[in-house]
Amino acid sequence: MANCVTALRLVSPAPAPVPQIQIERAIGEAVASCATALCVGVEELHAGGLRPSTKMESGERIAKLFWLRQGAPADLDFEVAARREGGRVLRSYFDADFYRRHGPDAGETMIDALITETLAVVDRVTAFMAN
Repeated sequence: MANCVTALRLVSPAPAPVPQIQIERAIGEAVASCATALCVGVEELHAGGLRPSTKMESGERIAKLFWLRQGAPADLDFEVAARREGGRVLRSYFDADFYRRHGPDAGETMIDALITETLAVVDRVTAFMAN
């Protein structure tokens, strides 16, 4: 009987599951991070060329979002969470001056476009990794 008790003590308990809201927030932060990196990259391209450091940083951010997608719980609608939480984070980046210059609807239009393009990049990475 003592050996059974000892054996049971060697088994580590499974880690507690991460609450879904934490996963969704991490996805939102990663989406916003990718979107801003892509914006910097586009700006650099228009100014004459993409810097290697920007390319590397953007790749790392995209990879983080890719792995969050791969590890997301099966019952989580990744795109819905990415749009909701990514939008929340991106909205916090826009200040009153942005809305004054571009109008009240510009922020939502910009956020939707940024998230759509970010998810399209991750979709392409996912397709590439599947092959």
